[in-house]
Amino acid sequence: MDTQIIRDFITLTKYKNYSLAAEECYISQSTLSKRIKRLEHQLGVPLFERTTKSVELSEYGEVFKPYAEKMLSLENECLQELHSMLPKNQNTLIIGAIPSLAKYHLTDLITKFILQSKVDVHVITDPSEKLELSLKEGRCDAAFIRDVYDPTQIFNKQQITTDQLMAVVPNSHRYANKAQITIKELQNERFVLLPEGSRPYNTVIDLCAENNFSPKIVFTDSKISNIIDFVSNGLGISLLMNKNITEGYKETVTVIPLSPAISQSVDLCMVKSQEKSLAQQKLLSFVKKSDCTNRQ
Repeated sequence: MDTQIIRDFITLTKYKNYSLAAEECYISQSTLSKRIKRLEHQLGVPLFERTTKSVELSEYGEVFKPYAEKMLSLENECLQELHSMLPKNQNTLIIGAIPSLAKYHLTDLITKFILQSKVDVHVITDPSEKLELSLKEGRCDAAFIRDVYDPTQIFNKQQITTDQLMAVVPNSHRYANKAQITIKELQNERFVLLPEGSRPYNTVIDLCAENNFSPKIVFTDSKISNIIDFVSNGLGISLLMNKNITEGYKETVTVIPLSPAISQSVDLCMVKSQEKSLAQQKLLSFVKKSDCTNRQ
């Protein structure tokens, strides 16, 4: 049984929506649908009850879900065990980082580490949710992740910096002169957001749900510049991390702190259960001593 399809199944049970689940899995909605049908064919039972509005687990799906979670857990344990047995190149390191690494001075930090430590480093960039999976599966040795999701506490985390979620409105907006703003006050606005299914997108959805409304989303894009341009032209408002909004952007839009403040940290993460290589130890020691750590 293909564990990737099992992972897709778990994601669909989380979102109960093919579009959102496909976005999270970085595949098309039709591909996700085909994979779920293939899994149902292999098992010989329907796993979901489909309606026009949502997707709910069938009675068979309810029985299968805990076994699916156990299979993925065993796969992760197996990969970690096998990875730990491999002879490590003590001077090689694969580092993951969020795409906005420059905004958090991570390019400076990584460059200084490479030049001073002489460690052979390869850097990959991915969204936070993919970096977490890469760490768990041993595809990277360390990762700089924002807003780490770690319910089972498998990561060691060293905080690098923090950032705040801000409301971004056109300069001509009626709220442009406010010193701060609540999420509730934005309930009648059009929203321009980062991609559907991404962690920043889900953060906004959750915040709106906590305030008893669903945001009217008119545009999503992975490029901050496009989002800012649409906001400045009056299409809608956005919620973005403050350090992702450069000074050049702040000339065309108004950035307003939220009340209460919504803060997120950027952390250097490593898997607790894995014995640290010399290169990992060097990186952790360097980060702890660096003036980038906890830079606001």
